[in-house]
Amino acid sequence: MLKMSLAVLALLSATAPLGAQTAAPRYDLQVRVLEGDTVLGAPHLVAAAGEAATMLSDDGHGHGWNVIMTATPTAAPGRVTVKVNARRWRDAVRQSATTELVLDEGKTATLALPADMGTPQTRIEMNVRGA
Repeated sequence: MLKMSLAVLALLSATAPLGAQTAAPRYDLQVRVLEGDTVLGAPHLVAAAGEAATMLSDDGHGHGWNVIMTATPTAAPGRVTVKVNARRWRDAVRQSATTELVLDEGKTATLALPADMGTPQTRIEMNVRGA
């Protein structure tokens, strides 16, 4: 009886706990927001795959921006699908863009919001790396 109990204990300790799941990959999401040649912000956040990362800047005087990014792995190693929702406001001018890109990890992609009503062009440079 003792041998059987030890064998069962060894088998139970070698298996994963019930309900255990593999951890989702994590990504370092890096952003640079530029208005003309001026860098408005360059934040980065680490988020799990499929988790939305929100980066926001508001000066309290009617100027600001936010970027929401969600990264998920693709079937191809080193490639990531990135969903981006970017918004920019300056006084009464509001601009936004939403897109979905497939990026190579470590490569920079740029999303541009056009110049509008005296507001210079806003560029959002994005880079995603495994964390």
